[in-house]
Amino acid sequence: MDIVAILQENWAVIEGAPLAAFLLVLLGAVAGYWLSGRIYAGSDGALRDRLAHKDERISELEKRLADGVSAPQVVPDEPDAIIQGERVVGKMIAPRLELGEGRVYANAIRGDENFNPDAVFRFRGRQLSVEKADARMESKGAFGRGTALSNVVCKVVET
Repeated sequence: MDIVAILQENWAVIEGAPLAAFLLVLLGAVAGYWLSGRIYAGSDGALRDRLAHKDERISELEKRLADGVSAPQVVPDEPDAIIQGERVVGKMIAPRLELGEGRVYANAIRGDENFNPDAVFRFRGRQLSVEKADARMESKGAFGRGTALSNVVCKVVET
């Protein structure tokens, strides 16, 4: 819709009641401003909570460091994260845990440049090692290096 065409068509009405037209535009602007404030208030609050949690976490780690206590183990935000050396180094794609068999199956594993598929890694609190993968691909792209494995079978080394 072309706003100019609408104004031209309705100019006689606007000219006949300028105060009503002005109040209608003002009411629409105020309603839009109020609605946008309500919509974004929730996301603003969530971000402020995350920042407060971050500050608390930093204070806690600084205190532990001053007391000589080692840093806690990594707890990834991503449930399918793979951890090696206390760092998140990759992710399992569509994992299926068969703990009765002592195996974890995945459609793929995508690792960053620090992922070593030949070493033991942590996944959901278990120590795993790659037992079999149909394909292994090393990538060196604009977003960094990485390793991808497809149709992966991992063996539970320790629980």
